[in-house]
Amino acid sequence: MRRVVLTLEAEDALQDIAVYASERWGETQAKEYLARIRDAYVRLCDRPRMGRLRRKIGPAEFREIQIGSHVVVYAPRPTDVLVVGVLHEAMDIPARRRELIRRVRSRGLI
Repeated sequence: MRRVVLTLEAEDALQDIAVYASERWGETQAKEYLARIRDAYVRLCDRPRMGRLRRKIGPAEFREIQIGSHVVVYAPRPTDVLVVGVLHEAMDIPARRRELIRRVRSRGLI
C-alpha cells in the first residue's frame, strides 16, 4: 500500500488550519475538520488518481481534491502520494498551485 508524504508547505498549511479553526470554531470542530483532511489522504493511498488532473509535467501528474473549504494538491508517485499543499478555496489556486509545483520540482521531489 502507498503511503502519504507531506511537503513542508503542506505540513505548515495543516498547522495554520488547526490554529485558525481552533480559534474560530473551537478545538472539537478543528479536530473534526483536520480528521476529514487526513481521511482524504488515506483515500488517496487507495485511489491515487481519484482527484482532478490539473497539470502533467513529464511523467508527473499534479491532481487536486476538495475537502471542505480547502483544496489538497498532490502528486501520485510509484510508492507514495506526495501532498504538495493544502490551499484555502479563497486563495488564487492556480497561482499558488504553480508556485507549489515549482518548489517541489526545484527540490527534486518530482
